[in-house]
Amino acid sequence: MGGHAQADRRRRARALITLIAEASSGREALEHLAQHPVDLLICDWNMPGMTGPRCCRPYAPMQG
Repeated sequence: MGGHAQADRRRRARALITLIAEASSGREALEHLAQHPVDLLICDWNMPGMTGPRCCRPYAPMQG
């Protein structure tokens, strides 16, 4: 019974993922994000041209 529930969760999770994009630098990532908004952003800590935190900063939730 657990296997069926797990397969159902996987199926639903896959349905949520519509696009995975890759960028070779922080600048390329920001250019892509300007044209294609995302719900989840994952990047390397050190990328060519800028750090991962710098790339994510414009998309961080507002504090306070």
